[in-house]
Amino acid sequence: MLQKLKDNSRLHIVLIVALSCLFSLVLLAFRIWYADSWSMRFLVWNLFLAAIPFAISTSLLSRDIQKMGWLPFIITIGTWLLFFPNAPYILTDMLHLHQRFHVPIWYDTLLMVSFAWNGFVMGLISLIDIQHIISEKTNKTVGWAFAFFAICLGSFGIYLGRFDRWNSWDILTNPLHLGGDISRQILHPNAHHQTIAVTMLFSIFIGIAYAMLRLLASGKIAARK
Repeated sequence: MLQKLKDNSRLHIVLIVALSCLFSLVLLAFRIWYADSWSMRFLVWNLFLAAIPFAISTSLLSRDIQKMGWLPFIITIGTWLLFFPNAPYILTDMLHLHQRFHVPIWYDTLLMVSFAWNGFVMGLISLIDIQHIISEKTNKTVGWAFAFFAICLGSFGIYLGRFDRWNSWDILTNPLHLGGDISRQILHPNAHHQTIAVTMLFSIFIGIAYAMLRLLASGKIAARK
């Protein structure tokens, strides 16, 4: 596995992401010790969920996509798509930011930003991976169309998770109620203005962030000599 990561030039990305996540966990561990409180432990779970799409796309990079059958390919991409909204969703954990116990507010700000940054960046990196993989399996047009769809779906997922309190696994454990809730919001958009606003604004935000990261990754943004 290590050699495959090296061959795909992914090892350095995995290492820096792991280092950044470790920094977040150290910040949280110190807070738990300092405040004698586990109130922020939800950040670990949310970061874990946000890391799943990154893990899936990283594992796919070590596969020969052209030799991969369509059924396992579609199942893998579908699983990635199911968990992808958890990556941008972690940004909304900032809503929990307020003065707690005797912990300085600046420390909790850094803590939450650190977790949100790691989850969001892992999600964007995984989206770049998946777009490239789909383009390789099909063509660039399909790859870009999927990226646009994933961003919109991820933004809608943010609303479902933050405001309607649905989880990714509810599609398996409670599909009828989840499907009914989604259907009502799609079929009656005039009655769900907040759904539209959250989905649109987050889609724009994630889309801009994705475009910036792609430019950085391609080396088109460089310091002037």
